[in-house]
Amino acid sequence: MVSLVLVSHSQKLAESVAEVALLMAKGAKIKAIGGNDDGGYGASEKKITAAVEEMYSDDGVIVIADIGSSVNTAKAVIKKMADEGKKVLLADCPMIEGSIAAAVMSSINMPLEEVLRQAQDSKNMKKA
Repeated sequence: MVSLVLVSHSQKLAESVAEVALLMAKGAKIKAIGGNDDGGYGASEKKITAAVEEMYSDDGVIVIADIGSSVNTAKAVIKKMADEGKKVLLADCPMIEGSIAAAVMSSINMPLEEVLRQAQDSKNMKKA
């Protein structure tokens, strides 16, 4: 099963998004992380790396990040993982919608590329 790592500037925000995603996709493998190394708001390469390594399997990991430094820090971690031959991808999607879509696809054992596609397609969802 593809795992998800949700990255935010805020631990509480990441945990809340994971909570909602798990309501829609029971059994999905999701790790929520947020904040900097000192527990404040920000992004931590160390935390992101640890989360991806913890959640990693041969099925791969999709990282979904909120904004700014979370995205840039996640990109740096993903590049290192790719250099090690690991299947870790960053989804270009809104955090809430993308996390739910990815969790649902992952929970029904869809492959990495399909989970990523569904997460990224979530940015096209019409709300009005």
